Amino acid sequence: MNPDVRALERNSLTGVFYVACLWITRLVYVNTLWILFTLLGICVLGFAPATAALFSVIRKWILGQQDFAVWRTFWLAYKREFMKANVLGWGYGLFIVLLYNNIQYYNTQSTLMTHFLWIVSLFMLMLSAVSLFYLFPVLVHYQLKIWQYVRSAMAVSLAFPLHTLLMVAGLLVFIVIFTWLPGLLVVFSMSVPAVWIMKVAAHAFQKVEQQQAQDHP
Repeated sequence: MNPDVRALERNSLTGVFYVACLWITRLVYVNTLWILFTLLGICVLGFAPATAALFSVIRKWILGQQDFAVWRTFWLAYKREFMKANVLGWGYGLFIVLLYNNIQYYNTQSTLMTHFLWIVSLFMLMLSAVSLFYLFPVLVHYQLKIWQYVRSAMAVSLAFPLHTLLMVAGLLVFIVIFTWLPGLLVVFSMSVPAVWIMKVAAHAFQKVEQQQAQDHP
């Protein structure tokens, strides 16, 4: 980005307006790409890779990268993560459904063992639900094996409970806003929540990397 533009952003009301318009344009554009690429995969196979591609673009913006081709970045990430994102996304979703079904079943039983299994299943369901917020940020931030993405998402959600609560609180706010102004869903349905999730997750990742640097100087 031009240095004069950066100075403008920092030092004037016009700069603030420029940045606001820039981000609105970005978020509308990338949300449109997310919708189109989700449809490209006939929704069922397109949702997860399109979401991974969305987070890949947003991650670059949050880390301060400005001069890159959004379309090309989105398309390359969509192709690169197509299989991995579908395996993770739908596998994770299936796991959550199975846990929910287990809880429903254990509710109909009255033995000590089923009570214990109900508690374990409920804990795993809650952990899986909150760690799902970290799944796509972890996917686009690190290069890991499939099972390691799940483990890392769960580990970060447990290690940084305040970050997880911030994510949940922010998403609740967005739900209220979208309920009041449903027209915003068309243009910001996924991009705005993704910015919040990625921003909070990136801060958690930074803390993890700082700790690792201290442990292994």
